[in-house]
Amino acid sequence: MDPFKNVAEVLQHIEKKHWDNPTAFNYKVNGEWQNYSTKAYLREIKDLSLGLVSMGLKKGDKVGIMAPSSSRWSIADLAIMMAGGGLSSSFFQYIRRKFSF
Repeated sequence: MDPFKNVAEVLQHIEKKHWDNPTAFNYKVNGEWQNYSTKAYLREIKDLSLGLVSMGLKKGDKVGIMAPSSSRWSIADLAIMMAGGGLSSSFFQYIRRKFSF
């Protein structure tokens, strides 16, 4: 198998090989394990990616995420890359103390 050229190819491979896996991605909420199916995970990535593009995100634009690490963070990260953007992330616990709203 040839190496993947971009994130979209990786996600397409996952979609083809593991589309019906109901517990492909796992995460904890309040100490309890939750599951994302491959279908739901990839749908959220695609929907967010399309939403970012419809809001004006262009190839090469930078997007910042200020949130704790989570399954949603990884969905946002992959969606930003699929939309052509670049991610600028910061360690949430550190940055939260530096900003005030």
